[in-house]
Amino acid sequence: MESSKQKMIDTVIAHKERIVKVTNEIIEKLNEAKGSESEEKTSIYVKKRVNQIISDLSIIGGFCGRREKELVELTNDLVEPILAGMDSEISVGLMEHWCIAVNDIIVDFTKTPFRFVGGEFKVNLRNLEGKIKTILKRE
Repeated sequence: MESSKQKMIDTVIAHKERIVKVTNEIIEKLNEAKGSESEEKTSIYVKKRVNQIISDLSIIGGFCGRREKELVELTNDLVEPILAGMDSEISVGLMEHWCIAVNDIIVDFTKTPFRFVGGEFKVNLRNLEGKIKTILKRE
């Protein structure tokens, strides 16, 4: 019989795999749509897929500590202004950066609650936060 911790690990891994798949699909869709007239359809597609990612991130965060949950909240908060401006090239670029940041999450399963390890996710997330704040100040 599988242990409770192993079930949690399997759940987190499954959601992380879904996130990677969906973020890659978003990036492909955004690149296909550049310069095409299907921007509205792409925007709707991206918003639906982002909702799925946020759901998966929230589930992963549920197995993690307080600091990781705060990073998941920040990740979710940062995507809102990006989605609001999906008709601009700047937002498309920011969405690609957001997807890359989300893909950089690495979960350490050695302790419970789980932790995020590796600095890439945090660095990319903070850089993205700075870019968004700069853009919002200009507008």
